[in-house]
Amino acid sequence: MVRSLAPCYRRAVLGRALLALLSLLALGCGARAHGGAVQAPDRRAMIRLERQAQREMSCRTPLHVVPLDLRAYQVDGCGQMREYAWVCSGRRCTFQPIIPAVLRASADLQCAPEQLVTQADSATHRAFFGCMRGAAYHLLCLDHGCTWSRTPESVTVAAPVAAPPPVVAGLMTAPPIDPTLEGVAIPPPPGAPSAFGSTTETIPPPPPAAVPPPPAAVPPPPAATPTTGDSVVIPPPPS
Repeated sequence: MVRSLAPCYRRAVLGRALLALLSLLALGCGARAHGGAVQAPDRRAMIRLERQAQREMSCRTPLHVVPLDLRAYQVDGCGQMREYAWVCSGRRCTFQPIIPAVLRASADLQCAPEQLVTQADSATHRAFFGCMRGAAYHLLCLDHGCTWSRTPESVTVAAPVAAPPPVVAGLMTAPPIDPTLEGVAIPPPPGAPSAFGSTTETIPPPPPAAVPPPPAAVPPPPAATPTTGDSVVIPPPPS
C-alpha cells in the first residue's frame, strides 16, 4: 500500500510545485507589467514640471504644457520652447529634458533654426525643410527616455507659384516694350499722317517776329543864350 501511495504522493508534490511555479511566474509577470506600465504623471508631477521649466527658461509667467505622448510633454512660455520626457526608475519618476526636433534638424541640415520650415502632421512627427535640404523625425520613447529619431522620408517643399495678373474685360494690354529700342526715336516716313492731327489739316508756320524800328535821332539841345543875370537879357550887337 505504501508503494501504491508513493506515485500519488509524487504527483501531488509535483502538482503543488508546478502550481507554485506558475504562481511565481504570474506574480513576476504581473510585477513587471505593473512596473513597466506607462503611468501618466499626476497633478503634482505636472506642477513640478512647470516649476522645473520656469527655472530652466528663467520665466516666471504661467507656461503652456502640451502632451506629445504619454511620456513626452512640450512646454511653451516667454518666447521659448522646451520638451521633457517622463522617465521612471523603480518608484522614482522625473522629467528629463529632450533635445527638440528643430535643434536636431538644424544640426543635421546645417541650417539655422529660423530658416527652417516646419510641418507637423501629428504630435509625434515633424518634418523640416531649409537650405535646400529636408529631414523628418519621429518621437521615440523607451524605458530610459524619449528622443526625436530621424526617418528615411524625403521632405520637399514646393516653391510658391506666382498668381497671373487679373484680366479686365474690354481692356487690351499694351505689347511688351523691347528694351533695345528704349530711347531711340524713329522718324515717320514721308507723307505719313501726323499723330497729332488729321491728314487734311496743316499747321501754318508761326509768323516772323516783328523787328522794332531803330530809335529816332534826338535833336541836340539849343545853344545857351549868354546872360549876365537871372532876369537880364542882353541883345546881340547890330550888324
